[in-house]
Amino acid sequence: MDKQQRGVQVIRIWLGVTMLIHGVMKVTSLEDTLAFFA
Repeated sequence: MDKQQRGVQVIRIWLGVTMLIHGVMKVTSLEDTLAFFA
């Protein structure tokens, strides 16, 4: 359980950082960011 929680936290941080980078690179292109994850 502890291991699983840590994995979820890592994924959340990774997604947050990735979205932040994409947001900085393409501030007006939200659709491209969503398409990147789709």
